[in-house]
Amino acid sequence: MLKKLSIAALVVFLAIWPVFTSNPYYVHTAVMIGIMVLLAVGLNLLFGYTGQISLAHATFYAIGAYTTSLLEVHAGLSFWVTTPIALCFAVVVAIVIGIPTLKLKDHYLALATLALCLVTTLFLLNAKWLTNGAEGVMGIEAPKFFGYPLQGVALYYFVAFLTFIIF
Repeated sequence: MLKKLSIAALVVFLAIWPVFTSNPYYVHTAVMIGIMVLLAVGLNLLFGYTGQISLAHATFYAIGAYTTSLLEVHAGLSFWVTTPIALCFAVVVAIVIGIPTLKLKDHYLALATLALCLVTTLFLLNAKWLTNGAEGVMGIEAPKFFGYPLQGVALYYFVAFLTFIIF
């Protein structure tokens, strides 16, 4: 009973919290926390339930994020079109990398995934023609939901909704 009451209190707090803050920095920080919670849930699934040690979790996050942003900026596609494409591309990369590493265990799997992480980082930093290097992709617009841009508090509620659904 206490656990359910605590969860309900947390949900209510997270739902009304943006009303009491006028600082956009706090809202942005809360959005980033929500995104990191989504990543932590995925990492828990990998480490906690399967026992696999993979250091490439952030690599697939980067592949999805860069695919989405590059398709938005260079191809002019919307966020809602690029997100499923980025998901599929990250899955294809995972399969291509996963097949040769299927037999690896323990430290060898960790080293292979660390190598993938380093190669991806070096590529993204050095491919200035594509990713603009360390400065990142410029010109990404906020996603629009029925014509309404998801920025600030609206983005907070969107990320909070996704976080609760995934959690």
